Amino acid sequence: MCGRLTVALTAMVNGQPHRATRSDILIDGTNPNAAELGAALPDAIVRQMVMQKSGRKQFSDAPTRIYSAQAVNPNWSSDGLRGVGLGQLTNPPPSDADIWNWRENARSLQQRFAEKQQSANRFAARVAGSPRFIREVAALNAWRAAEGQRPIRVTAPALIPAERDREALRGYNGFGPTVAGQYLDHVHEYEPRMTRHTAATRKNAAGAPLTSGDLLAVDASGAIGWQQISGPERRRRYVQAGRRVPGEPYYVAQVLAQPS
Repeated sequence: MCGRLTVALTAMVNGQPHRATRSDILIDGTNPNAAELGAALPDAIVRQMVMQKSGRKQFSDAPTRIYSAQAVNPNWSSDGLRGVGLGQLTNPPPSDADIWNWRENARSLQQRFAEKQQSANRFAARVAGSPRFIREVAALNAWRAAEGQRPIRVTAPALIPAERDREALRGYNGFGPTVAGQYLDHVHEYEPRMTRHTAATRKNAAGAPLTSGDLLAVDASGAIGWQQISGPERRRRYVQAGRRVPGEPYYVAQVLAQPS
């Protein structure tokens, strides 16, 4: 805990009440050092989130990311959204314990990130059930039929742990505005990898082999691969949609560049 402490004392002396108040007592809050944070957060990627979000500061008296061991005030976010502490917890709103106790803030951050990981584990199934993916499977099999090949059963494998964590990071920071034409409502961290095929026998009017448009890239078993969406491409899609770019298109890369 930290902040300004007011102490009021009332005493009876010889039958007379005496009152005294002191309101100029400042109590510093102590930020965790690296060892303390490591013990509280065993997950390295969550420690990297702390470094990116707050610079390891639960308490701060100045609008700077420079680490200070002690400060009087909670470290509120500079965006005016009332994010606070190590994880800049914003939504759902932080509790009093999240605001004043760095260990509780760290625990809440870990829990919130775990929820985003669980959501990322369902990501592949959601993409596979999307109208765009279903259309793209049909387009791939139409090309295969024209090439004299049998249709293939296309599957979307679950994200591997590293991909899951990046998708969870994106979810924690926010997916941004809705953008038309995506597999889901927003621009996620990953989407199916695409490729172009060259016809084996069919040719165009100039006599060159026909080339397909973008089709799902699948292996021999029909499993797709996942392509990470870059920061510049994410920004382009936001602007193309006519929306102000919210959040940080490069957030995931920024977190992973932090020391753990």
